Amino acid sequence: MADAMLAALAAGTLVVTDAAAGETVTAWDPTKKDATVTDKTSAPQADWSTFLQDHLARDGNGVYQRHADSSHKDRLTGSSACFGMIGDTYYHLLVGTGSQASRIGV
Repeated sequence: MADAMLAALAAGTLVVTDAAAGETVTAWDPTKKDATVTDKTSAPQADWSTFLQDHLARDGNGVYQRHADSSHKDRLTGSSACFGMIGDTYYHLLVGTGSQASRIGV
């Protein structure tokens, strides 16, 4: 999953959401010569439990669907998703689009 995240960062397709704050931003690579900060956009504000229920795909038995690299499958896009903590804030990371997710085997 780390390789997929780095590739998405380089391609400008890594999307980071803070559901509690209701903010989404497309991550950018500050080491690139032409890198620019992207503006935050608003996202529906929700508690994390509700957000994850809405965004993580489950099978008919309620088990989370995962890609080959063990990343979660985003229900809305089919993309790889990861839920984690950076510092003391939780984030939902969306890697690429559905077609990119299947291409990179995630």
